[in-house]
Amino acid sequence: MRFSRNCHRTRQLHQKAQKIRGNWRPFITPNYGDCGKNKYDWLNIHNAEKTDWKIFQPDAPDFFFKPRNTKHEAEWNKGWSIREVFVVSGNGIKTERDGVSIHFSRKEIQTAVNDFRLLPDHELRQKYNLENDSRDWSVNRAKTDTNTNKDPKLFKQILYRPFDVRHTWFSGKSKGFIGTPASALMHHFIAGENIGLITTRQTKEEFGVLAAAFIAGHKSCAAYDINTVFPLYLYPNGESEAQIELVAHENGTPTKSCCGICEAV
Repeated sequence: MRFSRNCHRTRQLHQKAQKIRGNWRPFITPNYGDCGKNKYDWLNIHNAEKTDWKIFQPDAPDFFFKPRNTKHEAEWNKGWSIREVFVVSGNGIKTERDGVSIHFSRKEIQTAVNDFRLLPDHELRQKYNLENDSRDWSVNRAKTDTNTNKDPKLFKQILYRPFDVRHTWFSGKSKGFIGTPASALMHHFIAGENIGLITTRQTKEEFGVLAAAFIAGHKSCAAYDINTVFPLYLYPNGESEAQIELVAHENGTPTKSCCGICEAV
């Protein structure tokens, strides 16, 4: 429901409604979802008494609090969930400090890593415009990470934005040089050859889908919504292994999820 905050009468009616128990009925206005100036213009001339409310009943089990066209929902629900096809998935990498951890060339990321190994804290903060540390990233922990892990193979390519491949340094250490590395998931791209499907499970925009052969950031598919990465192959012990968990499909025949995708293609 939309209420004008400066309407005393509206607040009174809302407070009175809160005292009623056991007989709730949700209402909605025709301008549901309207944003910007039109919304405020409407609120300035309406209150709860003047509004043409429509009774609205959210549907179980999700109880979406907005009108939906459910004409084809039953048909849609007969399909496979992507979480059933890919049994392992998760959010992409969130560096917490892109200006430090993401660069256009391998030479630039090598320079950044060497700086964190050699320069004192105050020089790093000045050079990389770093102010306060956060829960998931700090200069000290980033320095410790780069000095503890010196394998040159840790320099990696990363899908940073759609079709935007850049360079990073990835030790897999949580709250290190990369704040949220999603290491358990990204391990499957680092351990061997792989392909990952990247998409948004919930989005404010149209759904996007991409594929990548290397580690990917949390905005590698859509700019405003966190992306989910689904690796095609799993490397639990450093060796290639298809996702062999059995998934029961509509006809009741169990199928290997990876093989099901390959056969469909």
